[in-house]
Amino acid sequence: MFEKYEILSSFLVNFWENILFLIILTITYIIIKLAEFFTAKSPKIQSKLIMLRAMVQNFLLTQLYSFYGDILFYSTIEYRTLDLTEG
Repeated sequence: MFEKYEILSSFLVNFWENILFLIILTITYIIIKLAEFFTAKSPKIQSKLIMLRAMVQNFLLTQLYSFYGDILFYSTIEYRTLDLTEG
């Protein structure tokens, strides 16, 4: 079926853009969290970083939940079709 529609059978290749997007959001979240730690003595900057972190965190969770079902489904299918008796 994958060959008929010229789609790679590996789910990681098909979802690479989504996974890369989640990684970028996670790195952004970590950078903001570190910036909060280092600017703890400046309340004005701290409050702006907290708002920014909350926005990135909520967006990250939304994207994770939207991709999670598809990634879990296709990875389960791929792992069930692995033939470990070869080579």
